Amino acid sequence: MNIKSIILSFLLVMMIQLVSAQIDQNYYYRLTNTFLGEGRSLDTYSGKTNEPFMGKTGNYSGQYWKITDQGNGTYRLTNSFLGEGRSLDTYSGKTNEPFMGKTGNYSGQFWKLTDLGNGTYRLTNSFLGEGRSLDTYSGKTNEPFMGKTGNYSGQFWILTKIKPIQ
Repeated sequence: MNIKSIILSFLLVMMIQLVSAQIDQNYYYRLTNTFLGEGRSLDTYSGKTNEPFMGKTGNYSGQYWKITDQGNGTYRLTNSFLGEGRSLDTYSGKTNEPFMGKTGNYSGQFWKLTDLGNGTYRLTNSFLGEGRSLDTYSGKTNEPFMGKTGNYSGQFWILTKIKPIQ
């Protein structure tokens, strides 16, 4: 192992520790992005599919996200509405749409939170890698999707601590 590899490994460990230190696992978080602002939050529909959507920000249990450290630089995202039995995941196939899947050892449920500075994070998962990021469409519904990673405001997520988990 050369010195460059050692330095890169050290920096990666430090970045993981920094993000881990910023996430308080005793609290729920609201997830908004800089494209839509604080008026729209990541939520899940009630009903059979429980698919994620960007709802009007409010006191809704689907907007209370629990971010659980998986110990490998990734996190599991569940919400108060569905509980720990459903986790944010992405479908395989062409569109890789996000969905709330049955919690399990699935690579689409292991999310990396990359600190972008200014209080924003990029959300990628182990299934799709860093080439695809959680984003929101422009237009009426602002549905979340896994877009090609880039300098897009819909990929700059703000995690706001909102209430203790009891």
